[in-house]
Amino acid sequence: MDILKIVGIGIITLALYIYLKDQNQAFALYATLAGGIIILTIGYTYLSPVIVVIYDYTQKTTITNTQLSAVFKIIGTAYLAQFAADICTDAGNSSLAGKIEISARFMIAFFSLPLVLTLFEYISSII
Repeated sequence: MDILKIVGIGIITLALYIYLKDQNQAFALYATLAGGIIILTIGYTYLSPVIVVIYDYTQKTTITNTQLSAVFKIIGTAYLAQFAADICTDAGNSSLAGKIEISARFMIAFFSLPLVLTLFEYISSII
């Protein structure tokens, strides 16, 4: 079961971080980053089939590839920004973490434009 791998890697990474943070803060951060990347890689294997199913389903509907691409960009931006912001916070730089989060929100607003425009067109066609 991959959840046991994820939990195990998380606990080992945390133990390494606790041990290294007093000895060498940089290595503690590297250990956290490496553990996080390994955990995300394991989790990503479960995301790929979901994307395929969603893509196959949208081919049967009126959802365009542009709209679907916007949704995936929004989700990807949110996850990556959160991961980067968490690393910055762990390193003690919450100011940079906040800037990453704000920039990600701006990007998400930009990526959502095709969806918003489609919604406006739909509302206009009803009125």
